[in-house]
This record gives sequence, C-alpha cells and structure tokens, in this order.
Amino acid sequence: MKNSLIQGVLIGFIAPLIAFLLTVYTDLENMLSPDKPIFLYVIAAGVNLIATRILFKEGFDAAGRGVVLVTFIGVLLLLFWAKFKI
Repeated sequence: MKNSLIQGVLIGFIAPLIAFLLTVYTDLENMLSPDKPIFLYVIAAGVNLIATRILFKEGFDAAGRGVVLVTFIGVLLLLFWAKFKI
C-alpha cells in the first residue's frame, strides 16, 4: 500500500458508502434504531476513526490524513443534513 492522501481518501469513502447503501436500499436502520435516523453514519465515522488509528500506527501518515479528511467532511455534511431535515 502506498502512503498517499488520495488512497486515504478512497479508504475513507468505503464505510460511509456502505452506510449510505444500507440506509437507502435496506430497512436495517429502522430495525436497529428507528428513532435515530443517522445511526449507521455514526458507525461509519467510528469505523473510519479506527482505520485512521491503524494507518497512523503503521506509519501511513498521509493515508491516515486522507481518512480523517473524509471523516471530517462527512460529519459536517451529516450534521448540516440532519439539522435541516428536522
């Protein structure tokens, strides 16, 4: 694996993409937590933070920064979306 920001960004998109697909195409979010509509996205952010920890620990600093960048932007978008959806 290369230590690049682009690769970190791509790794960072995996968990939120899975959360989005599960939210849109399944009823899993309503079964797990019907009163919390952003439950799967919060789990995706947690997965990204764990991936960040692993990448930094293994010495892939640029890739870790890419994952942090995607997570930060994703959380900001999620808060913006959830705030105006209420």
